[in-house]
Amino acid sequence: MKTNLLICSFLLSIVIFTSCSGTKKPDRNGLVSLMEQYLNALAKHDPTAVPIAERVKFVENTVATPIGKGLWETATGAPTQFRIIVPDTVAGQVAFMGVIEENNAGIILGARLKIVEGKITEIDHLVIHSDGKPLNPNMSHVRQSFLETVAPGERVPREEMLKIANSYYIALTGENGNLAPFADECQRRDLCS
Repeated sequence: MKTNLLICSFLLSIVIFTSCSGTKKPDRNGLVSLMEQYLNALAKHDPTAVPIAERVKFVENTVATPIGKGLWETATGAPTQFRIIVPDTVAGQVAFMGVIEENNAGIILGARLKIVEGKITEIDHLVIHSDGKPLNPNMSHVRQSFLETVAPGERVPREEMLKIANSYYIALTGENGNLAPFADECQRRDLCS
């Protein structure tokens, strides 16, 4: 249970929860489908293949980036078997964590899309470039526990998951692992160093 809670918290921390201003919010399947379309368009270098709003905000590795630049230029393959897509119908957003190809090498991508009235209005990428290093073997397949449906009676309320996700950053900035409910077997790896 503690592991599932940590996994859910991590995935929710990818998605920035804000209100969706459109009158009709996308459903779960629609969000998953849109992320899959987005990732395929990324690999084909074709931003016209997805419904991107005219005034979209695109950020890659914390830098405002024009559509068509960054990973849009260097991606060479769609997601591998390591792929997790997390739809958030309340906020009208969808997140992806997984492995794709860049310059024919596996890389880790975290991506978030915000959808308003059927169009992508925000895109965030966190790209961990390979720099010639092989990926950790744990990144070849998603652990089954990430893909299991949590029974309704075991689900953590949304507000609590948001609180837990935010506590991760509080623990990091406070340099105190006791400030977040980390599982005993949790190991943090800084992928950027």
